[in-house]
Amino acid sequence: MPDPTPRSARADGAMSSLFDQVSHRVSAAAAALGQANDRGNAPGPNKALWRVFHDFGIAYRRQRLESGTRPIPGVRDAAKAFRRDPTMTTLVAVASVLDEHGLMERSA
Repeated sequence: MPDPTPRSARADGAMSSLFDQVSHRVSAAAAALGQANDRGNAPGPNKALWRVFHDFGIAYRRQRLESGTRPIPGVRDAAKAFRRDPTMTTLVAVASVLDEHGLMERSA
């Protein structure tokens, strides 16, 4: 049975879970926005989660424009799920679809 935790190689060659990568990005975005890190579980909109979501979208659209590739199945559904329920879990789901196609490294 495959490992249910998606993993990506970091620049230093070490492996980290996708959740950790997304959590780190959300923490960095929260710091940039002057927010405390609440790991995306606070009620109401979380600007740091949305910032990372938008960063993923920008990187995805840029990659598609540069390569001329067709849309990746699952990205739209994952994005809709995040918009309905903007949590760390749904943001990691978006990242997971991107990671399956090697796009997480490009969205850094």
